[in-house]
Amino acid sequence: FDETGILVTTSYLDTWQFATGLYRYNKEYCGLNATEYSKKASELAQNMTDEFATRLFEELELDDDCSNIFQISAMQSGSDEDSTDGNLLSNFVQISRFDMAADYSNQDIPMKRGGAFAPGYIRSIYSSQNSTFTFNSGYSYNPELGQWESSTFILGFDISGDPSPLAIAEIPGEPINQYAADLFDGHLRVATTKWHWWNDVSTTTNRIFVLKVPDETEGSKMNVAGFTKHLGKINESIFAVRYIGDKGYVVTFEQKDPFLVV
Repeated sequence: FDETGILVTTSYLDTWQFATGLYRYNKEYCGLNATEYSKKASELAQNMTDEFATRLFEELELDDDCSNIFQISAMQSGSDEDSTDGNLLSNFVQISRFDMAADYSNQDIPMKRGGAFAPGYIRSIYSSQNSTFTFNSGYSYNPELGQWESSTFILGFDISGDPSPLAIAEIPGEPINQYAADLFDGHLRVATTKWHWWNDVSTTTNRIFVLKVPDETEGSKMNVAGFTKHLGKINESIFAVRYIGDKGYVVTFEQKDPFLVV
């Protein structure tokens, strides 16, 4: 009988004090070309990094060696240097593991933790016996269209022992809730709705993505093994999802309420 408890929390980060001097629109960057701006902003960032990281480390109460924290920037909000509305460090997702059967006589709960920085905000959480996946809703910049599009940033953690980073991924759209995801046969299935408010043909795209969960020799990125075509009719969005075995069941509906005159 497993008496282990898993707790998922989010700490929202105030990065304004660090980032405010780096934005392209600041007057000290006026007249600089892209190369000159990057060089000057990078020098300023490097001078502030140590102090900011020290404060962040202390306030998040991270373990001493950070061995259970994703060591790289898992997801990037955008690739356009002139865009300023992407925020990779908007929050810190933390997975805590503790023994629910322990005697907390001293009112202290020993915990083992793992975590990662991520953009957006937690939309839903899916957990299996050995893995926990968090789904952060945010935006990715599409340079071809010159606009930001809704995306889901997925963080996977191994919870079979002390929580540790397992896998990362980014897919278009947003899941409706925790039932939109399911782990089956080494693959993570996620149903999302992507909104296109500017599109005159259809304002939505509904799809199920199948992601391969990597093993120890395959790195940390979950690659897309496949995805469906649009599910439902024009302008419909996903309202419910269930998975049973190798099949998924999806309910779509157009978000329009009847107007009645009585």
